[in-house]
Order: sequence, then C-alpha cells, then structure tokens
Amino acid sequence: MITVISQAVKNFSTHQLSATCKDNSDTSQMRTVVAYIDINVVESQCYRVWVAYSYVLLQQIAQIYLAEDESDDETLQEMALETTNMLIGSAKTLASESSTPFDIKTPHLSENKNLELGEANSLNLLINDEPLQVLIEEQNNE
Repeated sequence: MITVISQAVKNFSTHQLSATCKDNSDTSQMRTVVAYIDINVVESQCYRVWVAYSYVLLQQIAQIYLAEDESDDETLQEMALETTNMLIGSAKTLASESSTPFDIKTPHLSENKNLELGEANSLNLLINDEPLQVLIEEQNNE
C-alpha cells in the first residue's frame, strides 16, 4: 500500500504542483499540520494514513489552488484536509487498477501526532525541498 501512496504523492507533485519530489533522509520532527484518513481494504483490513505537511508546503499548495500568498492557519488546515483527500483518492484510483482496491473515509486533522518514520510503512519526502511525511497504521476492525 505504501508503494501506491508514494506513486500518488509523486504524481500530485509533478502534475498538480509542477514540483520536484525526492526522498528525504532527515527524519527530525518539524512543525507540521497533520491530517489522517481511514481506509478499508476489501478483505476487511482497516488502516489509518497519516500525512504531515510543513507550513511552507501547505502555503505553496494554497498559492497554487487559491492564489493566496499568505493564508491563515484555518486555510492551511483546510488545504491539508483537501490535499490528503486528493493524495489518498489518487492512490485509491491507482490501487483499483491493481489487485488491492480500497475505500476511503473523510479526512480529519490531528493534534500532537508525531509520525514514527523509518519503518516500511512510512514515507519521508521533499516536495520543492519542503517535507511531507506519510505513515500507515493498521487499525483494529471493530
């Protein structure tokens, strides 16, 4: 699943932002806006996908989509939700073309979530030299 999300992020960077996207070896914590979205894989597996954005990256996205040079915190939080929805929605489309289709829920903001990067289920990327981090956690299906 992390592979298809990685491809979706890279596609978004290239085609929506006209930005470079590369791996980031720096796993230090940053001041971020963190959004999450729950996904259900066909075989009743549930995952939570966390996406952390730097404020600078969100402002770059807001500038492209909203033509705002300086957005307030509420607008940047909304951009995080919308971008998370676009990224995971794109991953859903890519996954449906393979053997792992899934359904997505509505994205939410999170406070005080530190992403534990460096595991096989995480991504640490730079988009135009600004960090974007992704972590997938399996959820109990209740």
